[in-house]
Amino acid sequence: MVSSHFDAGYLDQITHKLSEIEPFSGYVPEGFNVSSSGVITRQDFFSRYTNDEIKPNREVKTLHPSLVSGEIFFELGSIISSIESAKDEFVMLELGGGWGARSVEALTLVKKSNLRHKMTIVEAMPQHIDLIYQHLSDNKFSPSDVNVINAAVSATNRPQYFPVAPGIFGASVYNSVEEFVTQMPPDRAQKALINLIKTGHMDFMQEFQTSFGVAMRDWAVVSSLTLNQLLYSYDCVDLCDIDIQSAEIEVVPDALNALNSRVKRLHLVTHSESIHEKLLQFFSAESGWEIVASFPPHAAIDLRGIKFFSNDGLICAKNKKF
Repeated sequence: MVSSHFDAGYLDQITHKLSEIEPFSGYVPEGFNVSSSGVITRQDFFSRYTNDEIKPNREVKTLHPSLVSGEIFFELGSIISSIESAKDEFVMLELGGGWGARSVEALTLVKKSNLRHKMTIVEAMPQHIDLIYQHLSDNKFSPSDVNVINAAVSATNRPQYFPVAPGIFGASVYNSVEEFVTQMPPDRAQKALINLIKTGHMDFMQEFQTSFGVAMRDWAVVSSLTLNQLLYSYDCVDLCDIDIQSAEIEVVPDALNALNSRVKRLHLVTHSESIHEKLLQFFSAESGWEIVASFPPHAAIDLRGIKFFSNDGLICAKNKKF
């Protein structure tokens, strides 16, 4: 069993920094949630995952997340710490962007500073690219504020077969076409493969089971970029946020030299206990990193008597080189 690790000083530091930031208080339009930073998010982005009723126009007074909030607290902590340590310009990569939640949160906070910014979101599912631009617009940002790339993050540049399921945030790459075609009725497999060759989509909707019920998906060919390619575009990256649904076990080891030489802070989401354990070894003190927070996925965490349940695992690490 993989144990959790937390740096007490880091936790106190984040709590103190949050206490210095005034949480959002004000009007929120119908159909939106709002974060303590003032980022509004459409409820229909994640309606599949909740049974919440559509919220009306309202006045809201928020509170910052605390340790009991679990993963949200650490996400905001990584963003705040990275912005504070940035010099002149804040550089962030969000890999596996969904609708760009972490980047827009960071953009909102960095706009309150005097820093310039360069931000890149990489998201594999084509339909989610529209959600990113919608999320930027909802929060009064321009498409030019963020570089958005429609691609999978992989250990190679080979095109990837990717499940296309709009509204599902947690899809992962299938490297072998046989792996999913064999799940189909034989009489439909040939037609699906012809469609895939001609259009890049199978044009065949499959049912699949999620923890939130049955959903539908197609399959498509998407371009892929390596983490090395992305990191070597910058001299220094203040925050590299990686949430790529188990592909991290192939992507991260392949890019260790670039991570070690160019990334100041890493916010790495892990998706199984074995992946978490394997990746931890790459960010030891001997490797030049300081792990400030780490917990495995699907675990009951007890931290200073405060309990929360982790959905995904997390490795928050600071590069001691910087």
